[in-house]
Amino acid sequence: MYFKGLNKLYKFFGIKVRIKVRPKHYKKIGLIFDSKQGIGNRIFGLINALNYFTPDEMDIFWDDKDWVSAKFYDLFDVSFKTKINEYNDRENFDKATTKDDLIIEEMDVGLKELNGKSLGLKYDNINKNTFLKYQKIFQCLKPKAELIEKINQNTPKNDFIALQIRNSYDWQDFGRNEDLSLFVSAMNKISENGTFYLSAMDEKIGDYLKREYIGEILQLQNKNYKSMKDAVCDLYIMAKASKAIYSFGSTFGELAFWLRKDMQKVTIVGTQKKWINKNKLKKQ
Repeated sequence: MYFKGLNKLYKFFGIKVRIKVRPKHYKKIGLIFDSKQGIGNRIFGLINALNYFTPDEMDIFWDDKDWVSAKFYDLFDVSFKTKINEYNDRENFDKATTKDDLIIEEMDVGLKELNGKSLGLKYDNINKNTFLKYQKIFQCLKPKAELIEKINQNTPKNDFIALQIRNSYDWQDFGRNEDLSLFVSAMNKISENGTFYLSAMDEKIGDYLKREYIGEILQLQNKNYKSMKDAVCDLYIMAKASKAIYSFGSTFGELAFWLRKDMQKVTIVGTQKKWINKNKLKKQ
């Protein structure tokens, strides 16, 4: 049984009907991640599946040859109650599942409450009690042990502010990049000469900020911008900051927010106006 998101798709006399899925316990489910989904999207999809279906066992198809070029268990250690079996080959994943299994394809990537209400991209506008309820499961997700030393070595010794800038070629195609001057303005409003830890996908962004911002800009030392392990290091370092500036619409910064035991005070740079280039979508 395949369905997308938190809705089952049925066909009656050729008419497609989506029916909401209610939280229900399953002994075993399968979860398929799209090859173009980033780490944030995949983890939120995983958490939604765990919350909704509380499975005893879960098979996941985690493509490690495209956008996320690393295996799940090379990036994370987990202590979920659910046993998670990772498959990096679709054929092996299909062999591990049966026609009677619940297979979830393209799980919703915005964090959802059990009643289906979205918590996605709301950050510290979420009710604190709601945050405390849903953040507990994120504490079962830890960086791989081999990454912890690198995370600790690169975490600023003094107070710092997390800064995540998602500008990259893949977003530019859809009109989703924001002018870097907007980030500098947001930084100056918080602290005119403070320390920011930057997570970006291009070294040119750090070069620009070091020219335009008076304070200190820190990044992961000798960062490999294509490395998913370095991306996870960024993720957990950002999660240590009590304040953060994140790019609008990016689930990477949002994931850092949820990995904390308490709420970050978050400033968002960007708006819905540049969220999608509809003309680009029509051409595809």
